[in-house]
Amino acid sequence: LPILHAANLKGTFYLTTQPIQDAWSGFMTVNQVKDIANKGHEIAGHTVTHADLTTLSQSRINTEIKNSKTYLQGLVGQTVVSFAYPYGALNATVKNLLTQAGYTNARGVEYDNLNLKTTDKMALNSMCIETSNSLAEIKAEIDKAKANKQWFILCVHEVKTGGDQYTMTPQKLQDVINYIKQTGIKVVTVKEGRALMP
Repeated sequence: LPILHAANLKGTFYLTTQPIQDAWSGFMTVNQVKDIANKGHEIAGHTVTHADLTTLSQSRINTEIKNSKTYLQGLVGQTVVSFAYPYGALNATVKNLLTQAGYTNARGVEYDNLNLKTTDKMALNSMCIETSNSLAEIKAEIDKAKANKQWFILCVHEVKTGGDQYTMTPQKLQDVINYIKQTGIKVVTVKEGRALMP
């Protein structure tokens, strides 16, 4: 958060709600989520339990997406319209239920084809950074998106020293943010990006 603020950039935070509600160690607290929202960042849905929605009944899918949306909206006083599929798993049933629940966009984890105005708004592509991705690789993807006038959604799971394959160090995030600022490209939340699509 301090790195984003120093660069005057806003992000979208996709939150699984059970760890927040049950105050799991190592996860965001209620007050941290409120603070993020109060500072102008977008709060977005990521289910209650991080279940693979494509393996569940329609009733259970609705519970996962609606209960997390209701909880987050009550917590931060914002309408939640963006969603990230756990594990990037999606199908037509899940997309339809998300739309019925009031979400206007959802993203997976594919980035071979980045986002254009014609991209399915309920299947947006994003690059989820892994520890093994070099700064040069990330810069190359940003450059490619800029050159092709594509919307590039950069996904960061966790920022800390150490961690698993989806962890980014604070220094690497700082380097990525510095490069983004250097390129002069426009940075928006996912909700704002979706609003720019027809």
